[in-house]
Amino acid sequence: MQLKIRKELIYLAVAMLAVLALSVLNINTYAGTSFNQNVSTSATINTFVETSLNASTVAFGSVDPGVVNDVGDSLRITNTRNSNAAIDIFLNATNLSSGATQINNTNISVSTTSVGTIQTNFTQSVLGAYTYINGTGANAGFVEGLAADTTFDMFFFLDTPVGQASGAYTGGMTVRSVPDGTVP
Repeated sequence: MQLKIRKELIYLAVAMLAVLALSVLNINTYAGTSFNQNVSTSATINTFVETSLNASTVAFGSVDPGVVNDVGDSLRITNTRNSNAAIDIFLNATNLSSGATQINNTNISVSTTSVGTIQTNFTQSVLGAYTYINGTGANAGFVEGLAADTTFDMFFFLDTPVGQASGAYTGGMTVRSVPDGTVP
């Protein structure tokens, strides 16, 4: 009889340990029923801007000294369909140089029309500063609020100073796209 009671106590102890283990491991057991538990989901989608230019060079060709509004190449910027935000476009240009001789970047202008009826000149950068033609503040871009999957054409002009030395002049230009309303 004593052996039978011990056996039953052992079975009881094993069963209690199993229940305890299941509760510690947080395992839910259900006999013949189903279980549903709702959980929340979340995601944060980042602002994404993707732009492309139709060219890598703005060339003014061969120009005589003293020519005003020499028409250069145009650039078409596209805010691609992959973007999920409208963009502002900021422009900056360096001086054009041929050896030690330069044409100041303020002699370069950009317009929204090919005839250049309304032009905006580039501004002279202060040494060590990065200056865009309309400033560096939010909503100060040359182009504002260009929607995704749309394009914009920019036309460039060069004023060559009288007496400018001959030579092959090169420089650089930055076209920076940022989400609408943000600083470059």
